[in-house]
Amino acid sequence: AYGWAYSPEWTLHASIMGFSLSFDEYEGALLEANLSGQYQLNRYIGIGGGLKYFQLDVTHEKKQKTTDYDFDYFGPALFITATF
Repeated sequence: AYGWAYSPEWTLHASIMGFSLSFDEYEGALLEANLSGQYQLNRYIGIGGGLKYFQLDVTHEKKQKTTDYDFDYFGPALFITATF
């Protein structure tokens, strides 16, 4: 993850993560990438938006049957943050 504050109110965030696991009859992988900007309205509340990529793949193999679950998302993301 990377964060850059180019003023007290504005920040830019970038992150990427991945995970893979194989256990018994199950096998899966997860990938997530984010790029976003945030504006701090005051000391406690911030708002932001950006792009998100999310991919989840799971395979279940039992005897002669294989079941796959695949989910992909790429698009905008809006958010509100609270700081304490």
